[in-house]
Amino acid sequence: MLRELAFSEAPLEAAVKLALSSRGISYSASEVERYASLLKTSIMADLGDDIAGQPWSSYVEALVGESKLEAAVHAFAGTLGASPREANQFIEILNATSDVLDGADADALEEALAVELEVMEGEDNVQPYEHLDDTSRDERLEHEHRMQTPDPARPEPPHRAEDDE
Repeated sequence: MLRELAFSEAPLEAAVKLALSSRGISYSASEVERYASLLKTSIMADLGDDIAGQPWSSYVEALVGESKLEAAVHAFAGTLGASPREANQFIEILNATSDVLDGADADALEEALAVELEVMEGEDNVQPYEHLDDTSRDERLEHEHRMQTPDPARPEPPHRAEDDE
């Protein structure tokens, strides 16, 4: 996997496709390009490059944390319903891919990466609406609860009432 990512024609795009497909998410070329451009701009920011005029520059500049790439990946992961652990695993894959591109031994890195991914830290479970702020998340959860609670003023449609008998 690592060698395929590193030596693909477009490694960031290949990594985004891997992330989306591993979550069972279908994607278009424009979606892959959009997320890859977010990653590219985040990497440029981490390297100290001028990102003015780059796609996502305002968004990346507003990200909080030591690493813009890590913050971007965690934000991206949250919108896809990926766990913090999965986001950390994706970051490790990106870092290992970069190391291979910089000349590191792909076979040795692939072995080390496999071990690292198994012991990766972070929660595996994702809470509903985790990517939203507290107020929005509470509103969504409250709405779901109201919709699931029987309401005499809102009777079940006849076809649903028959199923319950």
